[in-house]
Amino acid sequence: MHPSLAVPHRGNTTTRRAAAGVRAVMKNVELSMGQGEALAWRIVEVAPDAILLVAADGCIQKVNRRAETLLGYARDELLGQPMEILLPDALREKHRHVLRKAYARQPESRPMGSGRELVARCKDGRLLPVEVSLAPLDLGVGGGVVVTVLRDVTERRRDAALLAVHRVQLETLFLLSPDGLVSFDHEGRVKLVNPAFLRMAGLLAADIVGRPAGELERLLRELAENPEQWPGLDACFAGQEANVGPDETTTGARPSHALTLRRPRGTVLELVGVTSNTASVSRLLYVRDVTREAEIDRLKSEVLAHAAHELRTPMASIYGFTELLMTQELDAPTRQDLLATIHKQTQWLVDIINELLDLSRIEARRGKDFRIEAVPLAPLVGETVAAMNIDPVRWPLVVHIPDDLQAARADAAKLRQVLTNVLSNAVKYSPAGGAIDLRCGTREIDGKTFVEIAITDHGIGMTPEQTARVGERFYRADTSGNIPGAGLGMTIAKEIVELHGGEVGIASTPLAGTTVTLWLPAGTPSQAPAPGAPFLVRQPSGV
Repeated sequence: MHPSLAVPHRGNTTTRRAAAGVRAVMKNVELSMGQGEALAWRIVEVAPDAILLVAADGCIQKVNRRAETLLGYARDELLGQPMEILLPDALREKHRHVLRKAYARQPESRPMGSGRELVARCKDGRLLPVEVSLAPLDLGVGGGVVVTVLRDVTERRRDAALLAVHRVQLETLFLLSPDGLVSFDHEGRVKLVNPAFLRMAGLLAADIVGRPAGELERLLRELAENPEQWPGLDACFAGQEANVGPDETTTGARPSHALTLRRPRGTVLELVGVTSNTASVSRLLYVRDVTREAEIDRLKSEVLAHAAHELRTPMASIYGFTELLMTQELDAPTRQDLLATIHKQTQWLVDIINELLDLSRIEARRGKDFRIEAVPLAPLVGETVAAMNIDPVRWPLVVHIPDDLQAARADAAKLRQVLTNVLSNAVKYSPAGGAIDLRCGTREIDGKTFVEIAITDHGIGMTPEQTARVGERFYRADTSGNIPGAGLGMTIAKEIVELHGGEVGIASTPLAGTTVTLWLPAGTPSQAPAPGAPFLVRQPSGV
């Protein structure tokens, strides 16, 4: 084949080895010439590559057995044919008039098509990926020929293509991974770092790429909240090097170390080291942002601590008073008073446990068990108030619900629970009594209609600092211990309202009272309540 069984190709060491193979074949042919042409050709016949002898006029003079099997032609079909029979149609004219003449002017042993991928056209029209090597051979009286060697590189190119795909996939994973990745070369310098790590650490690639691992460790320590508590990068790879052989990577359990950064945003990182003896990478640092997990663990510990504290108080009372009843002879009024206290403390205990279970269920299900429907507020408020049995003399309750008020899109049972919690707080945090006002209406927020429920008491109120913390787990504005509760009622109420797509607003003034406002998505218009419904206005007798 003359200088161009060709389309673009990459020159590499394999091509150079093919050219060396041509020279070896030629040497064997030349050494055998003295023993006869038949012996020389027998050597060519057994060669693993296709070999063709091409005359000066570009016609094929001889082919070996491998050429027949590789290209699909019988020997007689190739002999005497121009070399262009093995070229793609688009290249035949250029090869005949340009490339063949160029090689004839400067014949030499060399690979063909350096930097291009070459193909040979088979008898059935297939384009076969090949490497081509050329070498001029002087036959003396018979003139010269060009020895053309074709090597099938189909599998090699397929493997190269797969490797290229895998490389692109790995690069994509490296770039798009939500977790941080940092690779180190065998000299301990940072080779690659992905965007996720830079985002987590708040660093720039220029700060660390090409720098020693010690420089990265120094930067991380500068960012750390407690640098003295972090054992450093080497600890992430500890105990792995001795177990890794050539071209292997460590597997199984690996040590991980947490690193809390002051910035950005108090990030908690988990660092895991992987050691490798591959050619280009000696170590890979895997970094995961576990800030949320750390916060959840902190909250769990906080919940357990608060729950234990809240449960201990009523349990201590129950234990102490039952012990008195069991060990002391008491008169009937005293026994009755102790039993009433035990009952009250037991109810408090049940309330705390129920609130803990409610909060757990809400957070686990995230509203998936809600049955959303159009809920008319007048009947719901009436049922809630009646069930609570609020003393109308001590806490006169006034309810204002317009007849044409739209229904709320909500889960009726969950909304009843929210109203119960808010009204219960209005009663508990008004220990001296006082009016409680419940008003309903609608409001447009960002182009959407919401039903508004505002509950106002005239109790002890809160400071702005206390108001800002309402809704935190176990937070209670009253620290005296005289007001029962676990500090979970408003937490549950806010969770439920927000899962409905609504909001909770709180306004409070110390010693003046508190207003809690609930906004819930509006549904269809509510049915007007029956005239004189008892729950619409409740006041003490004589008012």
